[in-house]
Amino acid sequence: MCALLGSALHLSFFGLDASTEELSQAAVEAFFDEAWNDTLQAGGVVPGAVVVVVHDGETLLNKGYGVADIETGEPVDPEETRFRIGSVSKLFTALAALALVDAGKLELDRDVNEYLETIRVPEKYERPVTVRALLSHRAGSRQAFPVT
Repeated sequence: MCALLGSALHLSFFGLDASTEELSQAAVEAFFDEAWNDTLQAGGVVPGAVVVVVHDGETLLNKGYGVADIETGEPVDPEETRFRIGSVSKLFTALAALALVDAGKLELDRDVNEYLETIRVPEKYERPVTVRALLSHRAGSRQAFPVT
């Protein structure tokens, strides 16, 4: 599911470039149909997924792939099937943070304690824990922040 989400967020990486060709519903659906059949379905690694692609406020694709329940074989319904988002939420958090960076409201290399109001990150590292370190999931790494 992460691979499908990543594909949807950056279609040009996989050959659908919104800046050079018109994105049509048919082209987007064909792309994800092929991605599902060739990559994600192989070996049953991802039993099912829902893909939603929105471009310029228009929904180009809202489609379920695979099964919602392995035991019953119930197909994924894009309107009804619910998935646990799990680690994919990290992507949304990072995108939101980067939007704040673009808006000038957040700096990646600033001490996170400058943004926190009710809790504090302990100052036990040589350098402060930064937003960049948190987004890269290195905030607790001794390699990134050696203890003095």
